[in-house]
Amino acid sequence: MPGTGFKRTARAMAAQLDKCTNQPYAFVKKQMDEKKHTPSFLSQCIDDIGADPEMEFVHKWAALALYLGGADTVRSTSRLQ
Repeated sequence: MPGTGFKRTARAMAAQLDKCTNQPYAFVKKQMDEKKHTPSFLSQCIDDIGADPEMEFVHKWAALALYLGGADTVRSTSRLQ
C-alpha cells in the first residue's frame, strides 16, 4: 500500500533500539556470571539492585544514555583536532 513505508522504517528502528538496550545488558550479565567482567556502571547497578524488572529497565536505558553521550562527545572532539 502506498505511503506506508514509514511502518517498515519504524519496525527497523524499533529492532535497532531493542538491540541497543538489550545486547549490552545481556553481555555484562553474562560476563558477571562467568566472573570475567570489569567493574562498570552497569555491573555495579546490577550488583546493587539485583533482578528487579523495573530497575533492570532503568539500568538498560541509563547505560545506553551514558554510552551514547560518550560516543557523541568523542565524535565531536575528534572533529576539532
